Amino acid sequence: MNCEHNMEKANVQPIYIVVEKSSNKKCLKESYGSKKAAIVGVLHILCGMVAFGSAVGFYFVNIYSRLHLVGTGIWTSVFFFITGGLSIGSARHTNSCLVISTMVMNIISAVCAGILIIFSGLGLGTSRCSHYYVQDCEIFIALNVLQLLAGITEMIL
Repeated sequence: MNCEHNMEKANVQPIYIVVEKSSNKKCLKESYGSKKAAIVGVLHILCGMVAFGSAVGFYFVNIYSRLHLVGTGIWTSVFFFITGGLSIGSARHTNSCLVISTMVMNIISAVCAGILIIFSGLGLGTSRCSHYYVQDCEIFIALNVLQLLAGITEMIL
C-alpha cells in the first residue's frame, strides 16, 4: 500500500520520442524507372485505342450480339487511358502520389482487362458466326480477336 501511495504522488512525466522523416524524394527518383513507366504508359494508351476502336466497330457490323451491347471495350478503354496517362505523368514528374496512383490504376486496369477477355471470348464462342455463315462474319471475328489481344496485352502490362 505504501508503494502505491508513493506512485500516485510521484511526478509522472511523458516521454517524447522524436522520429525524423528522411527525404525519400531522391531515393524514389533513383529507384523508379521513368523510361520504362513511359513505355508502359504508351502501351496502355495503345491497348485502350484498340479496345475502343473495336468496340465502336461492333456497332457498324450487321451481326446481332447481346454481349456487345454492354460496350465492354468502350468502358474498359477509359480505364486503360487513365492508367496510361498516370503512368506517363509519373514518368515525367516522379512523386510518391503519382507512383502509388499508377500502381492502383494498373490493378484496376488488369481487372478490366480480365473482363474484356471474358466478354470477347464469349463473343467469339456464342456468335452466329460459329454456327453458320452470316454477312460480316470475318469483321466480327476480327473485332473480337482485336479485343481479346488488347485484353491479353493489358493483362500482361
